[in-house]
Amino acid sequence: MALTEPVKKIIEESLNPLLGIHNSWTRILLSKVCIIQNGFAFESEKFNLTSGKPLIRIRDIGKRQTKTFYGGEYSESYVIKSHDLLIGMDGDFNCSRWKGPEGLLNQRVCKVKIRSQFQYNPKFLEYALPGYLEEINKKTSAVTVKHLSSKTVEEILLPFPPLPEQGRIVEKIETLFSELDAGVAALKRAQANLKRYKASLLKAACEGRLVPTEAELAHQEDCAYEPADVLLERILTERRAKWEAEEWDKLIVKAKKKTAQKQRKAAGLLAKLSDLQDAEWENLKEEDYSKFLPKNEKWKEKYKTPQTPATENLPELPEGWVWGTVGQVSNHRLGKMLDKSKNQGTSQPYLRNINVRWFHFDMSDLKQMKVMDSEYDNVSVQNGDVVICEGGEPGRASVWEKEEQIAIQKALHRVRLSKGIIPWFFLFTIASNNENGNLSTYFTGSTIKHFTGESLDTFTFAIPPTNEQIRITNEIKRSLSLIEVSQKQIERELIRAQRLRQSILKRAFEGKLVPQDPKDGSASELLGRIKEGIE
Repeated sequence: MALTEPVKKIIEESLNPLLGIHNSWTRILLSKVCIIQNGFAFESEKFNLTSGKPLIRIRDIGKRQTKTFYGGEYSESYVIKSHDLLIGMDGDFNCSRWKGPEGLLNQRVCKVKIRSQFQYNPKFLEYALPGYLEEINKKTSAVTVKHLSSKTVEEILLPFPPLPEQGRIVEKIETLFSELDAGVAALKRAQANLKRYKASLLKAACEGRLVPTEAELAHQEDCAYEPADVLLERILTERRAKWEAEEWDKLIVKAKKKTAQKQRKAAGLLAKLSDLQDAEWENLKEEDYSKFLPKNEKWKEKYKTPQTPATENLPELPEGWVWGTVGQVSNHRLGKMLDKSKNQGTSQPYLRNINVRWFHFDMSDLKQMKVMDSEYDNVSVQNGDVVICEGGEPGRASVWEKEEQIAIQKALHRVRLSKGIIPWFFLFTIASNNENGNLSTYFTGSTIKHFTGESLDTFTFAIPPTNEQIRITNEIKRSLSLIEVSQKQIERELIRAQRLRQSILKRAFEGKLVPQDPKDGSASELLGRIKEGIE
């Protein structure tokens, strides 16, 4: 069988350097060694999610089960048995033995079966074939999905050592892989332990068990401290006072404009509010406009008192702590709607949902949108603001710690906390609730989840005294930095393990993994005997 030029070029440029042929080795086309069985395009209307014959599709290669079943008739030639070697003909060209129950070979999947007359170790083939498919995949270009033909598979030039050497190579590979797998398993256990430790760290912080509480220190030193309920009461008082001051300023402006409007009417001039010039009302004296100000304090009843938390089913807090809601201790709002047809102003970089990661921002791919100067403060974040994802992965958040402001899209919440609530402590509270699953109880939507502003407003968390928040924050940051160092080391070791696995296979198929034995004879002689047997 002649090689097609594209496949031949791939083999010459990419595969040959991986294969050092010894005198006792030879090469042979895969089609000579194996039968390539293509799958069948089964009728999709007979697919079933619960019953029928398991249908093995590309996405099932390397797994132990499939979620698709076929309820129609089929030919026995398309039946796959456990341990049959399969190749995915699209995508990454995955190759693996089927480890599940007997099933059916779907289209774009092929089965590789060693011909009965060939003395070829099945496991040697299993270890050799993925490397060739990977090289072909690297050299295959595609606009969307890469496709592999059975012709290309058949024309792979396999290494063909003597049969005893194939056995020794397989045995050595499996010994080394077993040791490697044990190391990888230990690394993954360490990864899981770090994740659990991180969750327990955040949990302990939010329960007052990470550092000595402010109350404990005060008792030890026999001194006073400000408990969190006093802090919360001061925040609420200051919030109301700020609202009343801002509302009163609005009422004064309204009274001044009414006075100026009345003066215009008396002078026979146009008296619409839009006709007023700023100079006509800005400098009016109180005795001129006071009659248009409220005569009592009913206007203060417009103030919307933040919702208090429902604490009936909440656990008891450490001494000096208090339950509070986001609505009580912050002002929060969403960013700017993305609408190219309506947005005006100058182009500004802005944060998208994808830019917000847990505890940091990914600034590598910032987009721009038009924002007017007059609205920029309302749709941007400043140093100390907490940015929370409204959708995507709802609740994912970080603290903006740059002096320069940056705009945010409407899919993000800007949470500006009151004085006395440490942004990083609040962020760690959000993260802890995310770890224990409580945060998801605030999400809306049955399929696509959202963390709406209304839900965020009611989010309830435990608030310690400010100084305790600072100590907790410093301790978590210290511990997280150590966790991050360990995580990166584990990731490096896992990458190293993968490279070592490839190195083992490379040495195996270069003939450098096990010693050759003259008693094995040569593969060429073996092929000759096989050919004579066939003829």
